[in-house]
Amino acid sequence: MKLLTLSLLVESHAEFKAHASTLPSLQLSERAVCDLEMLAVGAFSPFDRFIGEDDYRLVVDEMRLTNGHMFPVPVTLAGGTKSAHSVANYRSTEFELSFTDRNSSQ
Repeated sequence: MKLLTLSLLVESHAEFKAHASTLPSLQLSERAVCDLEMLAVGAFSPFDRFIGEDDYRLVVDEMRLTNGHMFPVPVTLAGGTKSAHSVANYRSTEFELSFTDRNSSQ
C-alpha cells in the first residue's frame, strides 16, 4: 500500500476551479470538509475518494476493503435528504461533483 496525496499544484488551481464551476455542486458539512482534507493529504490512503457501498459494508463488518487490505474506518460522504435529491439523477456509480462549504462560493 502506498501513501497518496491528492493536493493540486498551485498552477492547476484556476483550471480545476473553472472545471468545478461546470459541475453539480454539493455543500459539505464541517465533518465532511475535514474528511475531504484528510483524503487530500493522504491520511486515508489508499483511498483517493470517499468509499463506495461494497467497501463500506466490508469495513463495517470485517474491517477490510474489497481488495483485502485492512482498514477499520469507513470514510463516507454523509448527506441529508437535500443532498441525496441533488445527486439522485446520476445513475452511474462514478460521477463528478463540486464540493463547497459554508465559507465558499465554489
